Amino acid sequence: MAITAMALYSDADHLFLSVVLISRAFAIVNPPSVSV
Repeated sequence: MAITAMALYSDADHLFLSVVLISRAFAIVNPPSVSV
């Protein structure tokens, strides 16, 4: 889904949002690694 979102939204703002979503996904998958 993240890759699809990045492909659909090629704008900088949307790309940034995709990166944020991916970061949150990693945080959810591995909480101890990302405590923010």
